Amino acid sequence: MAVEELQKIVTEIEARSEEATFEQEGIPIVEASVSYPAVTYKGFQKNAAVLSRFYSCGAARYLKFVKKQMLPAARECYVQSVRMGTAPRLFEARQTFQATYNAGLVSIYYDQYEYTGGAHGGTARFSDTYYLPEGRFLRLRDLFRPRVPYRKLLLSEITRQIEQSLGRGGAFYYDNYRRGVKKHFSPAQFYLRPKGLSLYYQQYTIAPYSMGLPTFFIPYERLENLLRFDLTLPEE
Repeated sequence: MAVEELQKIVTEIEARSEEATFEQEGIPIVEASVSYPAVTYKGFQKNAAVLSRFYSCGAARYLKFVKKQMLPAARECYVQSVRMGTAPRLFEARQTFQATYNAGLVSIYYDQYEYTGGAHGGTARFSDTYYLPEGRFLRLRDLFRPRVPYRKLLLSEITRQIEQSLGRGGAFYYDNYRRGVKKHFSPAQFYLRPKGLSLYYQQYTIAPYSMGLPTFFIPYERLENLLRFDLTLPEE
């Protein structure tokens, strides 16, 4: 499909949500909320419906996980709190999402935050890029032309950005970050933006908690002639 035609395919993305509160003896012990996208587009109605179903099923699975995995732990914690005469701890599970690209390709990331005790909770990030005209999810390698050593190029760029941020000061990475960048690199951990590609790492993999989810933005112009698609979107 021509670039001009692809960029005209702008879907409607509606945020939907589900919530659940689990109690023990009338006291809330787990609170869960899940926000997820519903995608519609008349031109590719069936493919858009498949994508929406994917996310609604994912939301249901996450709430099921909360009930099966977190709730028993919260109940045990509640019993211990009553026995010790301390205030019960409230467990939390929260999913939010962000649509970052919407022009033929729909790119979305979603964060799952969970708190089960301690100084703070933890966040895990997931992402998907969906090629609406063909109704399929794209892998990172699908963005690049054949035989492009994209992994090597991206790892080099990530390392360069880390070294640059360390040189400026204010950034904190583990001493063995070069090894960690390679070890924890995942081709599933990417999403598109209008002007570039974002690659991310999970918490604690290459940096301490204070750095959050380390994310590296690579402008499409740095990947010129390497990509299958012209992904740069015009200024609004």
